[in-house]
Amino acid sequence: MVFIGLSSGVGYTLWLWALRHASPTRVTVFLALSPVTAAILGAILLAEPLRWMLLAGLACVVAGIWLAFRPDADAAARVSLSAG
Repeated sequence: MVFIGLSSGVGYTLWLWALRHASPTRVTVFLALSPVTAAILGAILLAEPLRWMLLAGLACVVAGIWLAFRPDADAAARVSLSAG
């Protein structure tokens, strides 16, 4: 119970810090990493097996975060047109 309480407190503090330094949309995208982190910690701490479905899920989560954070091509084009 102490571990869960401390880790929740640390996570909540980091969440508030991130909200102070980034937009809520960008911060919320990283909530998708919670199940992946739990599965990896389960494998490390509890010797649970890592299956291909976990790796496929991790790839999907990483792809989703990349899609959310990739530069906007239309915005880049507008900037280059207005600068030239």
